Amino acid sequence: MGRQHKRVELGQYIVADPEICHGKPTFKGTRIMVWQVLADVADGRSWEFICNTRWGGRIPTAAVTEAVRLAQEALLTLRRFLKHERFNTVAKRMGLVVRAHYNGIHYWQGTWSTLQSVVWPPD
Repeated sequence: MGRQHKRVELGQYIVADPEICHGKPTFKGTRIMVWQVLADVADGRSWEFICNTRWGGRIPTAAVTEAVRLAQEALLTLRRFLKHERFNTVAKRMGLVVRAHYNGIHYWQGTWSTLQSVVWPPD
């Protein structure tokens, strides 16, 4: 039987719900995916424009702040993970695949038969 995925509250404004956008992180009460807003930020758009014009006032500026903060935390965690002694040598060779996900980090290599995971503890 398949895994049962549950709604995960990632913050005050962000949720990952398997019933909405295939579980990709979205802003609560919308189908606006976090990656879309982060792409707007990366493109240099003002947060005011992103919230009020691009997305029609459906997300507050505090939600953009939260998305940027969570992205920063994820990047720093992934960086620490890859600097771990196990990956310090393995990651330098081709073939290691690492996927950061809302519920943890998953990694594998072409020669491994199973996926390895580091799962975040539930809140």
